[in-house]
Amino acid sequence: MRMRRHRFVVALAACAALAGSALIATGPAGAGVPRQAGQIGSDEIKVGGLIETQFAGSDVGAKARFADENAKGGVNGRKITYVEGQTYAQGNTAAALAEGQRLVQQEGVAAIVPAITSVPPAQFLEQQKIPSFSWSITPLGWDAKWYFGITGALVAPFPKSAPGSASLPDMLSKQFKDEGTATGGKGKSVAIIGSDDASAKSGVNQAKKTFLTQGYKVPYAKGAFSITTPTSDYTPFVQAIMTSNGGNPPDIAYLVASFNDVQGLAKGLRQAGFQGIIVNPTTYDPRIVKAAESLEVYTQWATPESASSNPNMQKVVDSITKQNPEATLSLGTLAGYFAADMFIQALKAAGKNATTSSIQKAASKMTYQIKDVIGPTVYPAAYTLGTSCAQLAMSNGAAFSVVVPFDCYPAFVFGAGQKPKKTIPAPTP
Repeated sequence: MRMRRHRFVVALAACAALAGSALIATGPAGAGVPRQAGQIGSDEIKVGGLIETQFAGSDVGAKARFADENAKGGVNGRKITYVEGQTYAQGNTAAALAEGQRLVQQEGVAAIVPAITSVPPAQFLEQQKIPSFSWSITPLGWDAKWYFGITGALVAPFPKSAPGSASLPDMLSKQFKDEGTATGGKGKSVAIIGSDDASAKSGVNQAKKTFLTQGYKVPYAKGAFSITTPTSDYTPFVQAIMTSNGGNPPDIAYLVASFNDVQGLAKGLRQAGFQGIIVNPTTYDPRIVKAAESLEVYTQWATPESASSNPNMQKVVDSITKQNPEATLSLGTLAGYFAADMFIQALKAAGKNATTSSIQKAASKMTYQIKDVIGPTVYPAAYTLGTSCAQLAMSNGAAFSVVVPFDCYPAFVFGAGQKPKKTIPAPTP
């Protein structure tokens, strides 16, 4: 099954696999001896990850968090053993299922941590009563009772729509105010572009409604990029955006697209003289900081650039770099850390006699948060609600810097009309 590119707007290309820490217990892959699924020992609990190649390195963050907990004696006397596994190609459903079956049926893991994949075998894992702790960037995680996302469920299966978060329009409004525009984003114009399939078009329309609700003008909102054929010429899109605002360029170009399309269209816009803000959810990674020059990127959690003024973010950075000084602090690495942290919180709440069912029960009513870094993600609402919290950063070609610090914002439930049917208040960060 071919996965659609809009589901990977947060995916980063070519993540390098990084070595795990010696301070966390690890098990060999492919032992080949069937074991009881979900068995939890008196002094050990085994977990394993499901990680696509574009998120390779996510296990580094998870291992760092496990190592910290194991150094304190584990959870209720149980050390966490991470079973090494194999990454698989983006959207490879068969490979994801095979790896999930191996981890559960051959290795006997009690949980999938982290699940950083677009095609989790959620149905199989639920049948086996194996909870997963993930960055839920796929509709397969929507309302799946054994699948938990660090920022909730972000992608609804078509024709459903996830609530529209006010995080991006409100962060941009803060930026405009900081730059001297007293009215912030009110009356500013934004062009929104995504891919051309039905689900992506629905997402673009949802974003349009959210920007309009927050007082922006949206003269252009289209699903335009082909999901089957790589774009070779961005000229038609550049021309359409540059003239979308009554014959003039908009103030903001919001590119909800893959890294290649973001980079190609942004280059074309700058060459055409676009002076406004180009923002996207794709291009945060220290390894591509030069390629992301002049682009703004919003993330669902605080990033290491905030660590100097954010003690809790500094703790995350210190934990990962202590275990692996060469680690790249990418979104995947951080997501792996947070998924492990969420699992540990659920395991503690499950008590001394933890089972996979009691871990699932604890997670289904937990609130996951690292203050000023990520969350709060509140279950059970988060089964069908993404956490409306974010940060805005920008690359100058040499480094990223924080434009708007991490904060939380309201979200909107829309019907067929342009106005929201319901407003979901901002979580308290």
